[in-house]
Order: sequence, then C-alpha cells, then structure tokens
Amino acid sequence: MSMVSNDLILNRDVFQRDPLTYTIPNDGVTKVGPITTEDEWAVARYELENFVCKGSYHRGLKNILESFLYNLDQPSQPAIWVSGFFGSGKSHLVRVLEFLWCDLKFPDGVSARDVCMLPDDVRDALNELTIESRRHGGIWSAAGTLSAGSANDPRVAILQVVLRSAGLPEDIDTARVHLWLAELGILDAVRDRLREQGRKRDMTRPFVSRKFAEALIEFNPDFRGMDVEQVREDLRRQFGADFHMTNSTMVEMLKDIFAMKSTVAGKMPLVLIVLDEVQQYLTIGERSDQLLIFQEVVEDCCKKFGSKVLFVATGQDALHANIQLQRLQDRFSLQVPLESKDVDVVLRQTILRKKESMKEPLKGVLESVSGEISRHLDGSSLAPRPGDEDVLVLDYPLLPTRKRFWERVLQSVDRGGMSTQLRNQLRLTFEGSREFAKDPVGTVIPADFIFNQQSTYMIRNNILYPKIYESISKEDDGTKEGRLRSRIMALLFLIQLLDESIGIRATPDTLTDLLITDLTAGSEDLRQEIPTHLKDLHDRGVIAKVGDEYRIQTEEGSIWEGDYQQRKANARASDTSITFKRDEVLRNCVAKRLGSFSLSQGVSRTPRGIDITYFTPQRPEIRSNVPVWLRHGWEVTEAGVKSEAAAEGNESPMVMVFLPRLNHDALKDEIAGLLAAEGVLSERPAPTTPEGDQARSNIEAKLRGHMQRIDSLVDEILKNAHVYIGGGTPIEADSFAGAVRKAAEQAVQRMYYRFSDADATGWDRVITRVKSGDWTPMKQIGFEREPEEHPVCKEIL
Repeated sequence: MSMVSNDLILNRDVFQRDPLTYTIPNDGVTKVGPITTEDEWAVARYELENFVCKGSYHRGLKNILESFLYNLDQPSQPAIWVSGFFGSGKSHLVRVLEFLWCDLKFPDGVSARDVCMLPDDVRDALNELTIESRRHGGIWSAAGTLSAGSANDPRVAILQVVLRSAGLPEDIDTARVHLWLAELGILDAVRDRLREQGRKRDMTRPFVSRKFAEALIEFNPDFRGMDVEQVREDLRRQFGADFHMTNSTMVEMLKDIFAMKSTVAGKMPLVLIVLDEVQQYLTIGERSDQLLIFQEVVEDCCKKFGSKVLFVATGQDALHANIQLQRLQDRFSLQVPLESKDVDVVLRQTILRKKESMKEPLKGVLESVSGEISRHLDGSSLAPRPGDEDVLVLDYPLLPTRKRFWERVLQSVDRGGMSTQLRNQLRLTFEGSREFAKDPVGTVIPADFIFNQQSTYMIRNNILYPKIYESISKEDDGTKEGRLRSRIMALLFLIQLLDESIGIRATPDTLTDLLITDLTAGSEDLRQEIPTHLKDLHDRGVIAKVGDEYRIQTEEGSIWEGDYQQRKANARASDTSITFKRDEVLRNCVAKRLGSFSLSQGVSRTPRGIDITYFTPQRPEIRSNVPVWLRHGWEVTEAGVKSEAAAEGNESPMVMVFLPRLNHDALKDEIAGLLAAEGVLSERPAPTTPEGDQARSNIEAKLRGHMQRIDSLVDEILKNAHVYIGGGTPIEADSFAGAVRKAAEQAVQRMYYRFSDADATGWDRVITRVKSGDWTPMKQIGFEREPEEHPVCKEIL
C-alpha cells in the first residue's frame, strides 16, 4: 500500500470519530445514582454507548452476573467487591451494571442493552437474568454513593441510597410515611393530588403540611371526620416520635420498598444494590464501629432476603490489602479487581480509536520521525521503551513518553490518594485531540498541555500558587515568542513536581523533547530557540538556574537568590572557608567509599583494624592497627608522598594515599555554592508564604545539585588516587577502596610478620587440655610433635 502524504491528512481524519464533532457529556466523571434530569439521561446514554467491555471490565461483568445466577437457588448471594485505584473505572463499571441489570429504558424507547456493545457471554447472562425475573417479582436496582447523604450510621446511609433510587424521600421518618401510604395503596393518589394543587414539595412535609393532611382525609377512610390538626398529630405520633434505627427496622423498611417495586404481589424482585465509594465512607477517621455495623447489615440483609438481593460495593483497595477491610472478606467473597492497563484499553477504544484505513498512513508518518521520537527524555525512567512502537499508532497523538510524563504529574498533584486517573486522562486526551485536530498528521500533543487543564485544580489545592500562575501567564503576551516563554515556564513548574529519581532534568534538551509538536518539521529550530528564551527569563530573574537546569523563580525567590549569590561570592573569596570545607568533603567521600572497613588475618581470621589519618603533615604513629595516611595535592606533591613512602622501608606497614589536585576551579566553585546554600537555608527565617516555600525549594535544589556535582568531582579524584605501602611500592586495584584494602592486607602481614607461627584455630581447646593435665594438648591445633617444639611454646618456655 502506498503511503499517503501527511500533507493531505489532518489529525481529525485518522480518528474513528472526529473529536471536533462531539463532546464528553459527563466530562469523564461517573456519578452513581438515580437519573433525574435531561442531562443525566444524555450522560447515561453516552456511558453505555462508550462502555468498553474488555479486559477486567468484561471479566467483572461476566463474573458478577454468572455468580448471581448460579447462586439463585442457594440460601444467600455472595456480595461483590469491585476494587481499583481512584479513576480506574469502578464507578463506570457498576453504573453500567445497574443500567444493564434493569435494562434501563430511555425516553426514546431504546434500552440499555440495545445501545451497549457486549460480548455474547455477558449478553447471554443478561437474557437469563430476564427469564429468572419473570419467575420472581420482576427486577429492580438501587445505586448510589454512601457518602452522598449526611448519615454516619451505615444503616441509614444504605437506606438512603435505596430510598433515592425508589423515588422516596431520604428523611427516614418521612420515608416511613410514604411506605405506609404505599402499603395502603394511596401513595400515588396523594402525590397526584398535591401535584395538581402545585404543592408537590408538601410530600416531604407530612408532619406540618395542611394540604398533605387534607389529601390523607380525602383518600384514607380512617381519617374521615378528623380535622387537619388531628391528622398531623396522628402522623407525628406514629412516625415522628423518636425512632431508633436498628438492623431489624432497616430490614423491615427494605422489605416494604422491595414490595413496592415487585411486579408480582407477594414475590421478591431480583434486587441489585450498588454502593459506590464504600471504602472511602468506612475508613475516613478509621471508624471501626461503622465497619462492624456495615458488615452486620449486609449479612442480615443477605439472610433475610436470601439469594434475591445482590450487594455490589466499590473501594480502591482489594479487601485483603487493607487491614481494616479484611473483616469484610467472608461476606464480599467475590472480588473484581480493575487493573491500570484497563485505562489504556478504554482510551484506545473510545477517544483514540483510529479508522482502519488510516492506520497504515499514520504508521508511515510516525516511522519517518522515529529518530526524533526515540531521542526524547533519554536517560530518564520515562525514556522510550521497546514496547512503545507497538502502541504509537494506538496512542497517537499522545506519545508514550508524554503519556508516562502525564501519569507522573497526575500522581504528583494527587492529594490524599484520590487521583482520578481514568477521568483525567479521558478529558486530557480528548481535549488534546480536539486542540490539534486541524493540524497535519505528525503533530502531537505537547507535554505542557496538561498545565492549563489542571491549573484550576492545582491552585485550589495549593499546589500551584497564584503568584507563580500569574508569572507564567504574564509571559504570554500574544506573540509566538511570548507563548513559547509561557509554555517553557509551565513545563518547568510541572517538572519541579516530579520526584528527582525519575531523572527528568529541566535542561534545554529535555524542555524541547516535551514541547515539540510538529514531529515532521524536526526539533532543531526549537532546540536553538529555547536556550535564548531561557537566558532571557533568567536574566530577568523570572527563573533560576541550578547547574544546567532551570526552575521557577518568584519575587521572594529573587531575594533568596540574591542572598545566595552574595554568600557564594564571599565564600569564593575566603580561602580558609574553602580549604576547611574541601577537606571535610574529601574526608566524607573517602569514608563513604571505604565504608565499614575490616580485615582478618590467617586461618583463624583474627580481626585487624585500620587507623586513618586525614590531611596532616605529621607522620602518624604505628600502633596495633594498620596506619593509613591520606594527603592531597592541595598540600603536598605526589613526588613528595612517594619519596616519603620509599623512605619508610620495605618492612614498614605504613599505607600512604595521595589524592591528586584535579578540577580545582570547578570544585572550588561548587564548594562555594554549597557553603552559600547551607548558609541561606540555616540562617534565613523559615518562610511563611507559598512564594517563600518556593524560594526555599529552589535553594534546596541548588544544595542538592552542588552535592551531586561535588560527589562526581571527588569521584574522579578518587579514581586517580595513588596508594603506596612502605618502601614506595604502588598498589593498584579496580577501585579506590580496593587499592586501600589491598595495601592494608599487605601491611597486616608486615605488622604481624610472625603471625603464621601461631595461626591456628583451637588455642582455647589447647588451654583447656593443659589445665586438665593432658600431655598432648597441641593436637587440638593439628601439631603432632612435642609441645616444646612448637614456636609459640618455645617463646613461652
């Protein structure tokens, strides 16, 4: 197939559904509960039409339905626990389950099962469910979020979910009145009468409404002959008195509600109760009493209603993974875990789905720019991976590296473990696809696109401070250059949110990797342009430079930066400060490389130690440990150290180490910066404003940068270090620590040159045998001759 020129193809042309021709009605957010408005009907239709019944979603639906059908003849139903990180689609799955359960009918007559694309096994299970419902009292469902109400008592919270779904008031006392009217068969008549009178709201005011009382008198023969006040008093006495919610009273209310919804008098309908965000409700404040009540309520309902009621609950953790929730495992025995890869499945099957006819042309364009794509974020944990090529077409116009970048940003701005990853990625990907829909194929969504999409959330949660946002926005003066400067600053802010271990460094190359949009044009022009803008922003004090990286700078940050620069200049001018700090740095680095240094000698593995003397002109004394004398090129020459080592003689155990004077200017500059950063952080008052926090963060970044570069410079010094032993013999090994150890081992032999005469294991047994009168005690150390002939015994005797 010949490749179609990308000049003839726009991004919008490759999608199965042109992103400019539709919107996401629910903005990627799923709300579990009754449908009450026209917009909510549109959202429900969209969710069903775009439900991707694959992967965990397919397995979840299939297992839930088949489990219910299998257990219909059993004493009770196992409850279902749907788990997955926030935004993984738990709410979406259980909401679709509820729609399909009752085969929700839309105003135009179309049903849920008609508009939802389902595998045959799921559709077969739904058909069987319909058949079973005819043998019982029909089919009904209730769904909602436990925290949607104001109840701290799980019994009341569950009841309110069911009441809302049944079209009944949430207030328990008022609901009891309505259920009583339903039992009498006059609920609809009373409701219609009040609606005719324009007093619909009086249905929720049974204890005070005159019109409600009048309707009762009209339709209930027991109240005829009573006046309004007598009726209200009777209602207050029956239903308005102090009512104590128990498991039994809750079950009785549920029984009345199910009877209302039954299509066959005296028969239970097949009931689905979906409780969303159960974990969040039960574990806030670690309320163990709520957890216990919730567990008991579900168990009591399952016993009372047998296998006709199915509970489905959601939470971000698997039950076994959360200590508090583990007690629910016996009741919620069927668990449906959703996986992170399902987010990708949803995106690729909905917003990012491509026309079959456009996959090859798109693949050809991406292959032609593979060199550019493969260089992005090199050296970081987000860099291109072997499997990226398989998803380039599927994820286009979002590059895999940028997708991983977005995921890390969303995790970083997450507050309280509530990252709504699926809904965020749905919205971000959709808006990005719309933004660049009219551009030629080869134009991708830049990484900074997420900034504007998330800025409101970040400001509201004190992640992005208003002054920083204002500084970023102000750079966009309407010109192409101003827009790029603003985008650079936005990206700098996002990079600062990420953990340093990811390896994303705010250098010109990294910024270009993340900002380029037109891959077919290449990035060379942008790579030349960005350093110019960075210099301009830095010269104006808008951003700070830390080594070869850049960071956002605030007005207060400029003050901290000025303090830092002044201290750095003072430190550079002070040879005493530099010398003292340099010796400290070298000493710490040597100690770090050597670690816990220990030696052992002979077959008896007798421990030997070393004594390190740092940077003194005076020769250390030789005692019981191996002497290691360290000096550096700032105080003595290598020739001098070698000469002194030779003068020690070949029997001396003295180990001499010379650290060469390398990278003098660079090391001095980094040490001056380190002293300056330490001074600013220790002596300036703690910040009390967000801008102050940002300023301090910039100095902390400088401190870490100086320490890292010092470590690198010292590492080079240690790699070029020279180790000598007495007599001037150079000792070589694969590493600095290896050379010192090798020299120390030779020094031990020199210090204890007669150690081999006594080296053996078992001397403690020799002493014991001597004390017991044994005439051949030396056999304990393998010496078969007379004791007087052993070198140690000779010395003693």
